[in-house]
Amino acid sequence: MGFNGRIDKGIARTAVAVTLSLLFAATGATLAFADFVPIASTKVLGVGRIQSAPPAVPVASENKFAVASLATEDAPPQTTDLVEPIARSVATVESEAPAPTPTPVASTPAAPAAAPAAEDGEWITTLATNYATPGDGFLNKYTASGALTTTTSMGVAHKNLPLGTQLELYCPRTGLSCVVTVNDRGPYDGRPDTFDFQMGVTSALGNNTGWYTVQYRILP
Repeated sequence: MGFNGRIDKGIARTAVAVTLSLLFAATGATLAFADFVPIASTKVLGVGRIQSAPPAVPVASENKFAVASLATEDAPPQTTDLVEPIARSVATVESEAPAPTPTPVASTPAAPAAAPAAEDGEWITTLATNYATPGDGFLNKYTASGALTTTTSMGVAHKNLPLGTQLELYCPRTGLSCVVTVNDRGPYDGRPDTFDFQMGVTSALGNNTGWYTVQYRILP
C-alpha cells in the first residue's frame, strides 16, 4: 500500500475513534480514549513512516463528576439527622397528652375476725365434722368417757388427745369460738388430727356442715 493510502486509513480510524469518544462522553462513559483505540493517537512524523505517540493519560470524564455531584445533592439525609427531631416531637406529644383517668378500685371485703390469741397453747389448724345428730345412731348414746350425747352437749371426739382435755376452738368461716371437752373417740377417717363435734359445739360455731376448717389450742 502506498504512502497516501496509509495516511487515508489512519485518518479514517482517527475519525471513528473521535466519534466513539464523543458518544461515550455524552452518555457519561469514563473510558480513556487511548485504552479503547490505541491507534487513535497516531500522528505522522516525516514523510517516510508513521510512528505511534505515547498513549494518552486517562482523564476522568466531566460527566462523572457531574453525576457524583447530583448524587451527593439528592442523597437522603442521614438517619442520625432524623433521630433528634423525631425524639423531640414524641416528647412534645407525650408532655401535651392528658393525664390518664384513674381506674376505680373495687373495695376489698372485710376480712373475717382473727383467731383468738393463744395464751397457754399453740393454735393448730385442722378439719372437723359433726356427729351425734338425729338419725346417725350416735345421739343419746354414751361416749368413750361415759358422758351422754344430747342436742346441747359440748363434747368432741378425737383419736389421740386424752379424754377430759379442755380445748378452745375457733372457726375461721364464722369467726365464732367456744370451749369444749374431749369425751369421745373418732372420727375414723384415716387422718390423724381431726374432730367430730357434738350438736352443742356445732351450734356454738355457726352450724357448719360437712368437713370444715377449725383451729384449736389445748387449755391448761
